[in-house]
Amino acid sequence: GANVSFSTLGARCHVGTHCAVNFSLLHDEATAAQSLLQMSVLGRRTITTGMGYITDMKMAGGDVSVRDGGAVVPSGQRFLGAAIGHDAVLGSGVWIAHGREVPNGYVVTRAPDAILHRIADDLPEGEPLTVVDGGLKPL
Repeated sequence: GANVSFSTLGARCHVGTHCAVNFSLLHDEATAAQSLLQMSVLGRRTITTGMGYITDMKMAGGDVSVRDGGAVVPSGQRFLGAAIGHDAVLGSGVWIAHGREVPNGYVVTRAPDAILHRIADDLPEGEPLTVVDGGLKPL
């Protein structure tokens, strides 16, 4: 149920069911489980979980920016994913911006206050709401 196109997978990689990997490099023992991974690099033993996302296209004009040493510079590309370091984990509900890098060994999780825990009775109906500090607030 996985789909891999124009990509290189290292030894003992895993691509989750219903996951598409396009134009990417997965080092040995990496696991890609989000629904779509494009133009990205996953390090050795890296795990991306379902419902974690790496954005890969800059919708507004201009190039995707990347870090080069201490500076952030244009990449020359409008379509570019991210680099997730060796032994890193991208948890569920985490979104990584295009052109970014997650260093080796980092475990990135969603903030607990970004998870909806309570809903007040006096919220306006029909208006967009967002999660703030575990509760809903008008956008």
